Amino acid sequence: LRSIPLGIIGVLSFTFTPDCAEYGQYTTGTEAKGITFAIQTFAVKLAAAISGSMGLALLGWFGFKTEFVIDGVKQEVSSFADLEKINAVAQQTTEALDGLWFTYNVVPIIGLVIAFVLWSFYKLNDKDVQIMADCNVGKITKEEAEKLRLELKDMKFEMAHKKVIQRLKIIEAFLESGSKPEWMIMDVIPVYIPLIT
Repeated sequence: LRSIPLGIIGVLSFTFTPDCAEYGQYTTGTEAKGITFAIQTFAVKLAAAISGSMGLALLGWFGFKTEFVIDGVKQEVSSFADLEKINAVAQQTTEALDGLWFTYNVVPIIGLVIAFVLWSFYKLNDKDVQIMADCNVGKITKEEAEKLRLELKDMKFEMAHKKVIQRLKIIEAFLESGSKPEWMIMDVIPVYIPLIT
């Protein structure tokens, strides 16, 4: 179940990078796609290093033990396979097990919430990026691109305004007719059985 949002994040991070490269070239006039992808790769590696270190630090902070007495000798276990062999879970404190659960489940959720807050500031869309890409390859001038982007923004506002008006008309029609929206939801699926002759 945890792999679903992680997979979405992985796909999104690779789809945003080309858009950022086009935006950077459009705004500065300098093609720096290599730098953009290098920054993205560095960010992925940095995030992996920080998250791994933070996970181990949290486990240590919660008192997760790695030293055990095995056959009368105190030894430090360095792999999960060794921990499993000696049944290390049974030898951990309740606080350590709760910390393991917290580190494995809650910390990634906190990270996802922070990521979604940051992504809410991402304002590029497919049409804007396509206009920028056309400008970057010389199909249109920058002035034409800016004009197209302004027209696109106006169209979005008009469409949003029309949607709100349409929704208000639907609500008004429901109120006037006395109908209830829940009547539109079927609770029985009609089945047609063909006549066999």
